[in-house]
Amino acid sequence: MKALPHDASTVLAVQGRNNAFRLTIAGLVSRTQQFSLQDLHFNFNERSFDSGQADRFSAEQKSWVGCSLNDLIEFVGISGQAHYIEFIGSGPATGVFSIPIGELQSQEIGLVWERNGQFLSTEEGGPLLVLVPGLEGYQPLPGVSRINLVIVPCTANRTDFGPALAA
Repeated sequence: MKALPHDASTVLAVQGRNNAFRLTIAGLVSRTQQFSLQDLHFNFNERSFDSGQADRFSAEQKSWVGCSLNDLIEFVGISGQAHYIEFIGSGPATGVFSIPIGELQSQEIGLVWERNGQFLSTEEGGPLLVLVPGLEGYQPLPGVSRINLVIVPCTANRTDFGPALAA
């Protein structure tokens, strides 16, 4: 059997990981739901989240592709009791980050699976990360695998996403 070039084997590994990935939306929603990357890609309008400036983690400008968290939250149906959105990472280096639900009304939050035309690797925070608009461009929340809508935000592990998001 002929060995695949390094780049091709990397692409196959990323695609396999992406096929197994599920984003869970739970908490104060009409019902808990899970979405694969393919579900997100095909069922929600794909959007580009271009950072007009470099983010705080690198000097390069980035073009992100994904869907709107706003659209996803509207689709799953939110309870009037929910006041916060919790993002929970899947890796050991990630934690929980919460934002007020009112942020959805004032800004576009992205769920992204591509950066500069390439699927996100694990090292880049993939297969799915959340982009939260900040003072210095988008701030990425890497490795998000669960989103909970809650009344009171979790305060444990809040700083694990990095100092830019700890405030």
